[in-house]
Amino acid sequence: MAGLRLVAVAAVADALSSKLVTRTYRGETYESRVDAASRPGLPPLVLIPPVGVGIDRRFFGRLQDCWQGGAATHAPDLLGIGSATP
Repeated sequence: MAGLRLVAVAAVADALSSKLVTRTYRGETYESRVDAASRPGLPPLVLIPPVGVGIDRRFFGRLQDCWQGGAATHAPDLLGIGSATP
């Protein structure tokens, strides 16, 4: 049980280290969840949600919470989906 608690605490700490970034591209705003790299120098992992089904950046939340690959992760909302303006 102690190992399970440790994993849960680590996942919560990782989730708290992520941040929601609001950006503007050609006059349209969108948000992206960005988790910092634990091993600098690796290229970032960009997580693009499926197109045409209305899924936003939150689709990858659990993956980002558990990611152990060391690279930074970016999960943007596509324009017109989630908090992004059309």
